[in-house]
Order: sequence, then structure tokens, then C-alpha cells
Amino acid sequence: MSAQRKPKFDARPTKAEIVSAVGELGILDFFPKEDCEREAVMKLIERMVESKRQLDWLIATMIDRVGKWKGPKEFRGIFCTRFKPADGVEVDCRETVGFTPGELESGSIAKHEELKGLAGGAEALRLDGPAGQELIVASLAKDLDLELATNRRIVTNSPRRRVTEEQFQRTHELLQKLDGGV
Repeated sequence: MSAQRKPKFDARPTKAEIVSAVGELGILDFFPKEDCEREAVMKLIERMVESKRQLDWLIATMIDRVGKWKGPKEFRGIFCTRFKPADGVEVDCRETVGFTPGELESGSIAKHEELKGLAGGAEALRLDGPAGQELIVASLAKDLDLELATNRRIVTNSPRRRVTEEQFQRTHELLQKLDGGV
């Protein structure tokens, strides 16, 4: 075992990673400039975020899709559109385009209609059968950025279960079909 370990991607972010993340947020319009305000944002992140993956998503989303600081409540609301906060305090976005409950619901309805369209063709997969369930799980896994190829797990309502190689291959094929690759 080497003396220098590679950090786990899903490990809790370090203080240095949080400080760096807040530094990156400094490019947002209206982001706090004072040290005490930035420290409050760091404490908020520390309370909310459980993993480096969550932190990376939040910072990238704020910079790439939002571009403007609208306060800690809206910041938390954006995080809550994707993850459950570690401290359990969930809020909705009210101002950020693309992240309000109504807009998120519209997106879910559109995805549902897309899946129904896949089920309606001549060579359709039945969504109530095993292949259809795999298609739905694969679509959700893709949407949630789960590393299906790495850990070969399927997210279900029941506790996690190992996926057989055959199930994994089938899911991989279904993902390719979704992407129009097969």
C-alpha cells in the first residue's frame, strides 16, 4: 500500500476543497466579497454537502448554468434539486430559471412522454416487464450521474443489490438504444 492514497470521489469534501470551491464561486455576479460572508458560505456548504461529487456538481452548476449569486437560500434550493442535504434542510428554488419546482416538473413530464414514445413503437420495449424496468432504471441512472459502469449497481426502491453481468450488459445495451447508438 502506498503512502499517498488517491482520495475517494464520494468522500466528504475537505476544508481545502470547500475553500477552493468558494473561490471559484467568486466569478458569479453578486457573490459576496467580504471574508466573513464567504466563510458563512463555506459553513453552509459544509452542512449541506456530503461528497466531493456533490460539491463538484454544485459548483459547476452555479458557474455554468446559473451565473449569479441570489443568496444562500436559493443556493441551497439549487442543491436540493439534485441531492438531499446532509443537514436535512430542504428548500425550493423560487428565482433561478430552470430550477423552480414548476420547471422541474415540466422536465419530468417531458421525460415521461419520451419514455412513453419509446414504448409505443413497433419494436417497443414493454415498460412493465423486466426490460422496461431496466430501461427506466438505466435512464434514471444516466440522469443522476450514477457511475453504473464502475460499481455495477442498480438503484431501486429497495436496498441496493448487486447486478449480474448479464443485467449490466442488457442495461448498457438499453442505454445505447436511448442514445440512438444501436
